Amino acid sequence: MTSSDAIMLLSKCTEIFMLGFMKACEARAERSEAGKASIKYKDVARVVAHDPCLEFLSDLIPQIDDNGDDKDSPRKAKKARTSSKDAS
Repeated sequence: MTSSDAIMLLSKCTEIFMLGFMKACEARAERSEAGKASIKYKDVARVVAHDPCLEFLSDLIPQIDDNGDDKDSPRKAKKARTSSKDAS
């Protein structure tokens, strides 16, 4: 296999991966009144979080909570510590 064949093969594999990934994201996306799907970050994050094959993307696309914070963000940890102190 020549280097140009390897480049073409890698390109096709990337295309197939992205097609499947975007179809999974579209399936999770909410539909508008016009029936069009609008893929948002939360849809992509959910797909990554629920598919074991996509676990390698979890550092790049962390799941977010309802407030828009990364579930592992320092800001969320600080809020949790503050609220637990207030409750005491």
